[in-house]
Amino acid sequence: MRTRRALVMAPVMPEFDRESGSRRIHDLLIFLRDAGWAVTFVAQRAPDGERYRRLLQQAGIATFVGFDDVTDLIMSGGHYDLALFEFWNIAEQHLAFIRRASPQTRVVVDSIDLHFVRHARRVFLPTTPGGQGGLLDNAYGAEMVRELNIYAASDAVLAVSEKEAGMINDLLGDSNAARCVPDCEEFAASPVPCAERKGILFLGSFRHTPNIDAIDFFCRQVAPLVDPRVLEADPLQVVGTGMDDTIRDIARTVPHSRAIGWVPSVVPYIERARIMVVPLLYGAGTKRKLVQSLMIGTPTVSTTVGIEGLGLKHRKHALVADDPREFARHVESLCRDTALWGRIAASSREHIMPVHGREAARRRFLDAIEAVMAREPKKPELASPDKDHNYRISLHYQRLAHRVREAIASHVPEGATVLVASRGDPAFVQVVGRQGWHFPQDEGGGYAGYHPADSAAAIVHLEQLRARGGNYFVLPGTAFWWRTFYGEFQRHLDETYQRVTGGEDAIIYRLN
Repeated sequence: MRTRRALVMAPVMPEFDRESGSRRIHDLLIFLRDAGWAVTFVAQRAPDGERYRRLLQQAGIATFVGFDDVTDLIMSGGHYDLALFEFWNIAEQHLAFIRRASPQTRVVVDSIDLHFVRHARRVFLPTTPGGQGGLLDNAYGAEMVRELNIYAASDAVLAVSEKEAGMINDLLGDSNAARCVPDCEEFAASPVPCAERKGILFLGSFRHTPNIDAIDFFCRQVAPLVDPRVLEADPLQVVGTGMDDTIRDIARTVPHSRAIGWVPSVVPYIERARIMVVPLLYGAGTKRKLVQSLMIGTPTVSTTVGIEGLGLKHRKHALVADDPREFARHVESLCRDTALWGRIAASSREHIMPVHGREAARRRFLDAIEAVMAREPKKPELASPDKDHNYRISLHYQRLAHRVREAIASHVPEGATVLVASRGDPAFVQVVGRQGWHFPQDEGGGYAGYHPADSAAAIVHLEQLRARGGNYFVLPGTAFWWRTFYGEFQRHLDETYQRVTGGEDAIIYRLN
């Protein structure tokens, strides 16, 4: 059975231990890999992301950085069954091109959250307590049109909640357009009893503006209304990546507080906190921090926006308030009332596990993918911003593959077996009179579906295939990045074998 191939594109390398969206992307990549897909991941940028890139490659996921011509070459020559775009604006950059370059590829957009909902709520939010918010402008309308058009042009949309999936389906007039694939976690209940818990925990990435506004709201409007004895017994702890002096100054306005910043794992903090607070004023999607606290069994006080999409009931699964004074009263109640604390801790975990457990989310995701694979892909309807550019890229790739085959024909004798870093494209290994092998390859001789994890793995695999009859190794121009990324492998080739040719299109080594 042919291995199916998936291309996943996202704005950044998934920093799964720092941000919720990154954790979701990482989960979906692993779900695809574990289901037998050969997965290629491309990040638009990777600031300080080398560790995460290396971890993905070690997990068997071919990983690239940068939406440049190399990415276009990957897409036009990749023969992908599935293209999964994380966020609509990433899909907007590539959807039209991939429709033309690979018409049979199914295109799925993972919304993560609905941007037009989050942006509208931010604009309408009053700038002062009891004040009036702003109004939407034409720029907002234009962006909303772009977002909805991308959802309509895709073969399927993933949403983090049934509420947002239903909203997309209503707007598109198609009950099957979007499916809910919830965020997932897999945590045991906290072993720390209520009597040994301490602290009010605020958790969130401060790269995300709603979290900045949320901590400001809690510290300046809610905390002053909380009994000082509660804040002394259970001090505020602020945990999250992207913390700067502004966030620290906000936290210092609350007596006894601690601004901790990024931590390798949030689990110990959630397990030991008396309560968690989620004082979000606006946003969209679902809140992973709330899923985590409910699963671990740490009772939470949240705003209405914070619990959205999770099906939670006030006083059963969490305490909910939007008014600062009422929010403060709920904080006091959960910190003082151990019976209420125990009831909410038990019922919240029972509620969240069936939907947001890892296995439940995995099944929903793979079911959604299989559903879209069973349908015919949509026809290309969006105009490309640069048709001539896309045509040139596709033509350039075809011409490059032709020149690589010519180089092999010129420098490799007939009857020889040639190993080619082909990315699985038969155009690079079908050379008349020569036996072409994909590199790396699986046990059956087909393309392995991923790049070597590191130089050591590449060297071992090369020597295995040489022992089985490989006579030459070819590095096409599409894989020249190997020379720096797999530095030790490159040195092994140069020091051990003869370089037959090394032009702009291909480098060829003789292995015997």
